[in-house]
Amino acid sequence: MNTKELIGILQSLDPEGETEVVFNNVPITWVNMEPGFYDGCFFKFINLDSDDVQIKVCGWELKVSLSTQGDLIDTVHNNPHLQVYYDGDYSYNSWDKEIEEMRIEGLEFEFEAKQNVRKD
Repeated sequence: MNTKELIGILQSLDPEGETEVVFNNVPITWVNMEPGFYDGCFFKFINLDSDDVQIKVCGWELKVSLSTQGDLIDTVHNNPHLQVYYDGDYSYNSWDKEIEEMRIEGLEFEFEAKQNVRKD
């Protein structure tokens, strides 16, 4: 799929352009065009559903970087006073328990670190 096809599909699914985009349930954090030599050229199959299958090797790619669940949990753990906002009950019910557990761990770690500094 090329960028024109991807943009067309996204625009048809969300004409207002307001929906958050994720890949495999992971938020996209960065998009850039890069030459293929950083991690090798990529390839794509053409006419995969026919007897005339071809492979196209491409030297440039649109690179997408993803944030991970670990990034969210680590961020809350390392910044326990950080405010987290939810866009509704579903997102709150899906994440709040885990986020609050990490917040408590982060606060305990912060407290222990301060205690250790005072002892030294």
